[in-house]
Amino acid sequence: MATSPKRSGSGGVSAQSAAVGTGAETVGQTGATIHPEYYSLSEGVVPVSIDTLRDFKSGSIEEFLQLVVGEFFAAGAFWVGVERIFMAENFLKDTLFWVCVVGFIAGLIIAVFGLRQLSRRKTRIDSIINRAIRVEPKKQLEGKTSGTR
Repeated sequence: MATSPKRSGSGGVSAQSAAVGTGAETVGQTGATIHPEYYSLSEGVVPVSIDTLRDFKSGSIEEFLQLVVGEFFAAGAFWVGVERIFMAENFLKDTLFWVCVVGFIAGLIIAVFGLRQLSRRKTRIDSIINRAIRVEPKKQLEGKTSGTR
């Protein structure tokens, strides 16, 4: 039967994790980190709110749509513009050529906004990881046992 680990705010070893392997929890100024160990498996875990995860999920959809739409406009406008350069008698007076220039610029702007959003999401994820690394205990708890099967 799987149960969730019990947390102690004082940074000690929880009763359940001590029964299975060892686990250490640390509460710092920036949040809590959990260091469960099960035999030879050890992993640092940080709590992330459900709202933050939802924000990451919706942000990734928006990034994807912005990049796809921007790429579509930029690529289509670029190749139609190139076609107008070679096929029109005077492409600088051709209205379709200038529509392609505007479409290409608009596509690039939309794609750049998608890339900025991707960069912002990656920065937020990196900040969560960096906060967790800063909070990790410098020295392992004494008396830990990690057995092997």
